Amino acid sequence: MREHGQRASGGNASSLVEAPVTARACRDVAAFARKEKLFRRTQKILVAVSGGPDSVACLLLLLRLRQQFGFEVVVAHFDHRLREGSAADL
Repeated sequence: MREHGQRASGGNASSLVEAPVTARACRDVAAFARKEKLFRRTQKILVAVSGGPDSVACLLLLLRLRQQFGFEVVVAHFDHRLREGSAADL
């Protein structure tokens, strides 16, 4: 089992956060989250990630916003088995 904050490739989560997630997307999600009061400090957010672009984008946005809102991100990998080779995403 990987240590908290480590990727399958052995890197840490901070290198993921540097991926090209647009500032506008972060601002829009943060504004919506504030308006709807989605997050609380010390809350744990479970993100199910399949390795596809939508779930990875969701993960990256939450990683960028976690410090601002004070929540912890917990990641669970889920393989839909819809793509050939998807098991390698783990």
